[in-house]
Amino acid sequence: AVGNVLPDATARASHMQLGEALAPAVERAAQRSIQKNPQTLTDILYPVFLPAIRKSIGEKIDQTFQSLNESLRHIFTWHGLKWRFEAWRTGTSFSEVVLKHSLVYRVEHVFLISRRSGLLIAHVTAENATSEDPQLISSMLSAIQDFVKDSFNEKENSGLDTIRFGELRLWS
Repeated sequence: AVGNVLPDATARASHMQLGEALAPAVERAAQRSIQKNPQTLTDILYPVFLPAIRKSIGEKIDQTFQSLNESLRHIFTWHGLKWRFEAWRTGTSFSEVVLKHSLVYRVEHVFLISRRSGLLIAHVTAENATSEDPQLISSMLSAIQDFVKDSFNEKENSGLDTIRFGELRLWS
């Protein structure tokens, strides 16, 4: 009986009211489904993230060449000689010393995510950092990590080290 009336009732309902009424149930159902079988989410996101991952890999190669060019530019300058001496003295690589002196960054978010379940354990945000739903972000990061492992047949202890989105970088 409900099945006969439900389509007509949903068609008459206000889209805003219907969305508000269904959102909690749909969110709980999606969360349970993902916890029960994370592979389903991976299968859904695979076609969406594959082009982005390919682009990211291409950008990483470009970044590596740019980093090499930057290092070569610093080899025979006064800074370069000082940095070479620092690298030798501290036992670190020249490229690490160059990055230490030339890279400026700021940590805006820290996520602690369970490797086993992919669920968010803790989230810390810097002052004035924009923040969306940390649960959603941690779920997406876990899905991306699972996608990469599945796509490239990687072992459990390997995975993505960084993800770049515009000027933002994610490290794992």
